[in-house]
Amino acid sequence: MEPGQNIKVTVDEGIVRSSKDSILGADDKAAIAALLEVVDVLRENDLQHPPLELLFTVGEEQGLQGARLFDFSRLQAKMAYVLDSGGSPGSIVIKSPCQNEIEYRVHGRAAHAGINPQDA
Repeated sequence: MEPGQNIKVTVDEGIVRSSKDSILGADDKAAIAALLEVVDVLRENDLQHPPLELLFTVGEEQGLQGARLFDFSRLQAKMAYVLDSGGSPGSIVIKSPCQNEIEYRVHGRAAHAGINPQDA
């Protein structure tokens, strides 16, 4: 299935949630909407601001495909804000829950050395 296709949501007491059989992706969508609104407000009100560079990447849950393939020499900014993470401002993102996937099978009998060592 293509990203963003067949997304099903439910709204319960004003809260938008995934219908459980599709992703919601609301965190990234909300961040993108907020950034685009900031740019619109800055332009519409002719507000002064430092230079801005917005970079939206794709395929991050499949191995950081967008960021990994981007030529960062094209950017002039010396710092960035990553909006697809938790933590306080200034935190460093060092891992992703879905960047790498490993499938393994374990064969044997269940036992624990402190509870039933005779079964090991």
